[in-house]
Amino acid sequence: MTAYAAIGQHVKAGNARLLAVSSATRSPLAPDIPPIADYIPGYNFTAEIGLLAPAGTPPAIIERLSAEVAKAVRHPDVVTRFSGIGAVPMSSTPEEYAANIRGHLPRYAKAVKDSGAKASD
Repeated sequence: MTAYAAIGQHVKAGNARLLAVSSATRSPLAPDIPPIADYIPGYNFTAEIGLLAPAGTPPAIIERLSAEVAKAVRHPDVVTRFSGIGAVPMSSTPEEYAANIRGHLPRYAKAVKDSGAKASD
């Protein structure tokens, strides 16, 4: 399993074949490739990059940052650049992104617990 950016050129050259994507649904970058969830129900893992601000940042600044990011990810140059590395640019409201992060925590906590990993200094 690897990022599309690392394998995309090999797929295009015919030297590698994608078997599945790790998102819950088909990727717009490889719409003919099924998601792993078709084989392992509930499987969903996608890398995310987000913008966070310190606690206590004034709401007006959060809203302005959110609006500017939403505008930026729709810019054709950004869409093209992200597509070139196998990413799909998107934006959400600050509340949606916070809920998204909170939604990941139980799944990641379970994965860590199941793995037996322990924190160390």
